[in-house]
Amino acid sequence: MANSTNGRWPPPHPETQTHPHCFNFSPFIRGFAAGITLLLFIVCIIYILQYLIFRPILLALRLDSLQFVNFSATAAAPSWVVGFSINNPNKKLAISFRNLESSIYYKDNIIAQARTRRFLLPPRNSTTLVSPFIADLLVDESVLNDIHGDLERGTIDFTVVVLGYANVEIGVWRPIGTDIRVVCSDLSVKFSWPPGLSGRSGQLVGGSRQCHLH
Repeated sequence: MANSTNGRWPPPHPETQTHPHCFNFSPFIRGFAAGITLLLFIVCIIYILQYLIFRPILLALRLDSLQFVNFSATAAAPSWVVGFSINNPNKKLAISFRNLESSIYYKDNIIAQARTRRFLLPPRNSTTLVSPFIADLLVDESVLNDIHGDLERGTIDFTVVVLGYANVEIGVWRPIGTDIRVVCSDLSVKFSWPPGLSGRSGQLVGGSRQCHLH
């Protein structure tokens, strides 16, 4: 018999109420979540397999021509025209390009720029772009003086850099987008002599040049 100072039984301990089913989801919700997870997994596997099978190649770019006219000691804005050949070597993948910006460098200085409209290149197809460049009026005077000094040799080396964004179209899936940077280096331009009334003209020496994707 239990002891009690007042001759009474001690009060019972309060029971803790539990709700064993408050965190149990219904079978339908569990099945639905499992189905969605499985579907996403299958989609990812198919996407990766397509990418590995097609092995997309971004582009092959060649610089075909580089013309330079009306360059003189007094010409503030000489004219540049650059011709590119762009090839899509992929057998089943189209590539779209946008925000392409080309720059002509003399040493480390930008002296002219051009923008290209957005365009789509189908599989195993190529196109030619002829871009007129706008001279950068903010070129430092010392850079212009260096160019005029190099004109005494008759040949000047330039570099053309193309920056932009490319989308690789993989079937019905969302395109894979990436930034691109293409460098066409060691472009020797030979200038005419004697200069014409509007200045000197220059042409690319050595024919077309394959550019490098970085």
